[in-house]
Amino acid sequence: MSIASLLASCNLDTDRPAPNVAPPTQQGACGTTESVFPQLLAFVREDRFAPLREVLEARFLPSEANPQPDPSFRTIVDALLRLVTQLGLDETAYVAHLASTEQVETELGPLVVLALEFVDGRLDDEPRYEALDAGAHFIRVCDPNHLLTAIEMLLRFESPSTGGPWIVALLDELRLLLADPTLESFLASFERNAEEGRPAIISLVRQIMVLVADESFAISRVETLLESAVYPVVDASLESQLKRFVVLLDEVTAEEANILVPLQGALRCGVEHAPQRDALIGFLYDLVFSERVGLETILQGADFLSSEAVVSELELLADVVYIVRTDLTLRDDLRELLAILISTPDAQRIVPVLIALIDEQVVSELLQGVVTLLDGCGR
Repeated sequence: MSIASLLASCNLDTDRPAPNVAPPTQQGACGTTESVFPQLLAFVREDRFAPLREVLEARFLPSEANPQPDPSFRTIVDALLRLVTQLGLDETAYVAHLASTEQVETELGPLVVLALEFVDGRLDDEPRYEALDAGAHFIRVCDPNHLLTAIEMLLRFESPSTGGPWIVALLDELRLLLADPTLESFLASFERNAEEGRPAIISLVRQIMVLVADESFAISRVETLLESAVYPVVDASLESQLKRFVVLLDEVTAEEANILVPLQGALRCGVEHAPQRDALIGFLYDLVFSERVGLETILQGADFLSSEAVVSELELLADVVYIVRTDLTLRDDLRELLAILISTPDAQRIVPVLIALIDEQVVSELLQGVVTLLDGCGR
């Protein structure tokens, strides 16, 4: 009810007059609730939130079967408020604005929907919820500080070879790799440890993970592995593309980058849990190289990666990760929330709702409404 009241009144603070305090059906400076959230309200009226609502009620509200949920709905709300408080209203509004821009909606939105549809099996009638279960397993058993620190530092890291964000350089190289005409035949014919094709590629990735996770890691070990197992069976153009990935790996694992130690901590946990590790590697392989997903086409049209604002946007995202990483209460509450939501059977009920929310632009509308509130209507 409190959220409904907030949307209806367009007011977040009690000590300042709001531009619109009329009933939600009466037009005001902020528009009406109906005009600001038409898609969201239609979604609610059609009861399409029902699967998500049922999961939230069962998992996070006290009941006879679960009298003390952990986390509870109250602690989740508190965690989100802590995040907004530490980030600040202006920065929160900026995050919402970035996420609601037309460029993100038209370029990033379809990628997220495709990934969710891939998990749900809509693209090829092959659900892959075991990958989400594997992710939930790692969220629960691994030290989150390793992965969160590595992610934060990667978001801030500048590639010495390109002079721009390392993350953007990685995606640019992936885009070029997927466009290589010899890649498909290599993926199908590559042999490793008596395996061929996809299993052989997964085996190679596992071996590289083990090399990077080792305390005595040196990039020369990865180079030696590829020189013996991969380069002899690919043509010059594909070899050149693969060597660019080695350069990027060398940059991010260099001592001066200060990323290797937390990255190794995250990888070691992955190495220790083989079934979940292989499930995630297999899912990422299928997601990247599947023709049904068409990641190459999506990346080719991702103009937001080359925008001038991408550096500040990545820095802002890194700030969010830093807040989550350093506020242990916030971190642990959000950690368990995420693990619950992506575990089966709950994920099988939530993912279809998320697909509809993004595909029908309800999420974009909600974010734009948040921007409207934080830019003045709610202050």
